[in-house]
Amino acid sequence: MGMWDELMRQPGFSPLQAVFGAVMYLAWTAAYATVIHRGFKDRTYGVPWPCIVLNVAWEAIFSFELTDARLHWFFLYGNRFWLVFDVFILYQLARFGREAQVVPWLKRWFYPLFALSAVAAFGAIYTFTLYFHDLKGVASSMSMNLVMSIAFPVFHLSRPGREGLSTRAAWLKMVGTLAGSVFLATWWPAQFVDGHLRTHPSVDEPTTYGFMYFLYGAIFVFDCIYIGLCLRDDRERALTVNPRAS
Repeated sequence: MGMWDELMRQPGFSPLQAVFGAVMYLAWTAAYATVIHRGFKDRTYGVPWPCIVLNVAWEAIFSFELTDARLHWFFLYGNRFWLVFDVFILYQLARFGREAQVVPWLKRWFYPLFALSAVAAFGAIYTFTLYFHDLKGVASSMSMNLVMSIAFPVFHLSRPGREGLSTRAAWLKMVGTLAGSVFLATWWPAQFVDGHLRTHPSVDEPTTYGFMYFLYGAIFVFDCIYIGLCLRDDRERALTVNPRAS
């Protein structure tokens, strides 16, 4: 049996689901690459600080299954691949983050706060996973995604010069998350049978998936807001360069 046939035998997988999963991984990978390229070009970091440390913590935990996630290889190696990109973004925060701070207190205490936030992020994701039995990281990943989607417009407005930021990355994040939301909306319920998680029978199925549906919708709304801000700035920059375009 080939890898494709084996994947299709997994609960919740289908050729269409595989397409959504592939779009999710490709779009997010392209978004990461765009952020990293722009960050080195502008000598800064292009993702809000809390989101960087949370992402690295999540990818580390679910790349090496520190919480007994029992993930399929499709997710396991995808997470490990993303972890490489997240480490580069974490490096950019460590390398350029201090100079990017505009608050003197943050600039003075940047490195201790950086280390503390990284430890806190790891502890938060690890204990959240165990406390809420989110052993596959589904709720935590989408909750973090919403935090990122809310933070990006504020992050954008705090950088009038748009250092480290990219409209292309904003679009790619939205596409990747939208594809991931469609994937999870059908894949995640299929991981339960007779009211229990297939890989962990002691974990009960949620009584409702309303929280997840809320996350899918809220993330999309804030991603659209962020893209709208990016397009507005692109338009203003184009008019500055070529006033006749108005």
